[in-house]
Amino acid sequence: MSNVNILPLSFLYVMKVIFLALLLNIKLSYASPLETLIQDKQLTITTTMKSANNPIVGQPVTLSIEIATNRWFSAGTRLKPFKIANAVTLSSSELAINGSKRIDGETWSTQTREITFYPTQQGEYQIPPIEVFVSVNSEHNGIIEGTGYTKPQRLTVALPQVLKSIEHFIVSPDVKVTIEGSFDNDTNYSLGDAVNQIITITAKDTPAMMIPPFIIPSIEGVSIYQKPPQVFDKSNRGTLLGTRIESNTYIFESSGTYQIPEQYLYWWNTQTQQLEKISIPAQQWQVSGKRIQNSTDKAWFYLINVKIIILIVLSITILFFGYSLLMRHRIWLLDFYKDFTKQEQRQLASAFLNAIKHKEYPTACQLLYRYHWIINNQTVIPDNELLLQLNQSGFDNVLRSRVHFSQTQAKELLRYIKSLSNSNPSDLVNKNISLNE
Repeated sequence: MSNVNILPLSFLYVMKVIFLALLLNIKLSYASPLETLIQDKQLTITTTMKSANNPIVGQPVTLSIEIATNRWFSAGTRLKPFKIANAVTLSSSELAINGSKRIDGETWSTQTREITFYPTQQGEYQIPPIEVFVSVNSEHNGIIEGTGYTKPQRLTVALPQVLKSIEHFIVSPDVKVTIEGSFDNDTNYSLGDAVNQIITITAKDTPAMMIPPFIIPSIEGVSIYQKPPQVFDKSNRGTLLGTRIESNTYIFESSGTYQIPEQYLYWWNTQTQQLEKISIPAQQWQVSGKRIQNSTDKAWFYLINVKIIILIVLSITILFFGYSLLMRHRIWLLDFYKDFTKQEQRQLASAFLNAIKHKEYPTACQLLYRYHWIINNQTVIPDNELLLQLNQSGFDNVLRSRVHFSQTQAKELLRYIKSLSNSNPSDLVNKNISLNE
């Protein structure tokens, strides 16, 4: 039998430790600078859920992401957009909340981003890792930028038993309903009369998008016209107030007695954890008069339609001729606009000051003479000490390096050119400087 050498177990253990150390070293060598800061506990990304102990469907949940560094941030923290299934997410601010905290006797800088969402179904919610862009000023490597990730989060959303049979409800600590315009049972309405009704629903700590529409029942013999609802949010001292305004017009087309049954608006009171309802009282009214005959009705609608068509044709004709005139005289209109607004004068003055600022004196001289021509319609400028100094700066190579023409002098020279527009042209005969000289 041949002898077989078996390696000692201690040797195999040492080799295993060395192999794992090599793998760890390779992983660390490929880690990004930002990951290194996190591994060295110089940067932290923490995620917390801010919600009620047992959040229900429609109740707000705030996801708070805090980024902390033992140095300071060189730019704002950004989150990569993400979606949460079966939830309405409010648009978050692009600005982070800056702050600081003490950790082991050190002052750390923090930036916090908050995302508020409203679950629309009961069950388990999985919040995936969120990509976070961070830019910090490190101690030894200057500014370090990169992306990190939050830890995944889980949330359980419930639906109270009393709400399972209700299709639409509001979750809020306070809900109010106001109605403007109502039907009067003592008033004898006539055919063609109309009643406008405005229903306003406000909910505290609830965005307007989470307020369900008010259901209007159809009524035979009454036409109901609904305007697009007004949906908006307001914030008062950090408290969100959602508002939904619905405007409806009821037009009576047939005589008879009409009634809208009592309606209810259901809402879950987050303070008392109870279901509450707001009653919309039943409404009843009378409409008298005979139904308009079909022939008369058709003739009336035909007349209205003809008037509308004529109005539309006239409007299109006026717009067409207006556009034709505009295109035909567009050059004249542009010239008139330039003259009226003195556009070219302002552009030349701005270019002249810019040339002075950059010490481009030859260019400044040309712009100044052009400016004088536009204002005074003349090619010559009377002698002026500032003008002489500018010309020396522009065309005398010896003096150019020694002469400095300031912005204040440039503006004074422009005012001088403007003042010449009120002068007598005969005064400019003897004393002048010509561009062609």
